[in-house]
Amino acid sequence: MKNTGDVSKQNFQIMIPRVTGTTISNLAVTAPDGSAVPEANITKMTSNTDLDKYYQRYLVKMPSLVIKDQAFTFSYTYQASDIANMPESTTLQTVIGDENGKVLARTGNLYLKRMKTVAILQVPQFDFGKQTLPKSEQQYGLTDDSKKLAQLVIQDNSQANNTGALSWRVTGRLSAFANPDASEAHTDFKLDLGLPTMPADYQYPTDPDLKAPIVANHTPETMLSNNVTQQLFFLNRVLESTTDATPLTLTYADAKLTVPNTVVKSGKYESTVTYTVKDGL
Repeated sequence: MKNTGDVSKQNFQIMIPRVTGTTISNLAVTAPDGSAVPEANITKMTSNTDLDKYYQRYLVKMPSLVIKDQAFTFSYTYQASDIANMPESTTLQTVIGDENGKVLARTGNLYLKRMKTVAILQVPQFDFGKQTLPKSEQQYGLTDDSKKLAQLVIQDNSQANNTGALSWRVTGRLSAFANPDASEAHTDFKLDLGLPTMPADYQYPTDPDLKAPIVANHTPETMLSNNVTQQLFFLNRVLESTTDATPLTLTYADAKLTVPNTVVKSGKYESTVTYTVKDGL
């Protein structure tokens, strides 16, 4: 929002439209100088006025006065909490007011549309720790902290909307492990996610003949750091008609990274896994 008037202001209300079936979070405000407004300066308002039925309001105190021709920006997140009750689609405007609620500006139209197929809600974060340069090929597991973040979360919106559960599969590709400081990149690292830990209420069939193909579908192919796509998970509704994917959390705490002995220089090596989910058999 840009101050185009002659009156300088330091306190503002940001009014975010409420949408049935969602929660609002992660409001972040950037001051005119590019610095982040401290969380302590952002207060959720709960005065229970008629306005609060339609907006979640926040009082924001800028670090200094916003004078003429200065601008600040903000962002926030809508998180689905009850997809079945979300509107199919809706058009919204966020309102910016002064500290008393007098409207100063509105955003352009924001379009929020309920997804109907399959979506990735969260991807794992893998950290294999600090290691010495290997003299021979070595395999490393995740750090304890990283094990807590090694979750892939998939949402079947068709199932959530009670319009029929979908079959779907997740693929991934691993980029080269690179150390920018050493100008060194490797396409021969291997990432094995291992069979994921399923949610506590998930049960594999006890019949071995029924279990075997499902386990095979759930077992990820090894990813080589050469950007070649591999299948990581397949949920086949012919075999798993009742599996709840609203959402389904897959935990890969046993992921292993195999490092060859071709690494020459020490430093921080990083890579990116690109995930894709697609419905259908």
